[in-house]
Amino acid sequence: MQRLAIAYGVGSLIGLTCNHTYLLPIASFILLFYGILLQATHSLVLSEDNIIAVTDRLILGSNHMYKDYMTDGTRIAFDPEGVLSSIGSIAHVLVGFIVGKIIIDSKKIMN
Repeated sequence: MQRLAIAYGVGSLIGLTCNHTYLLPIASFILLFYGILLQATHSLVLSEDNIIAVTDRLILGSNHMYKDYMTDGTRIAFDPEGVLSSIGSIAHVLVGFIVGKIIIDSKKIMN
């Protein structure tokens, strides 16, 4: 539920303040930025050193995260729906705004 609140809150602010013609480029930029961030920081591998885990520990604290054992026996704290990984969800909300705008505009044309 927290991810939905973060994504919808930020996505709504972007959707309400920006021109609707810019929503697709903004959503594309968000996804591109997030992908480059994950690639540049080698964060596609589950470890305590990736940027997603570090950000979640800083914001949430490791006491509020899941704990799991790695194959080598070390125990790591992680959150499968962490704060930084909500960036992609914001782009999905913007895509929803775009689809909603298309539906509304198509109803206006048909009437």
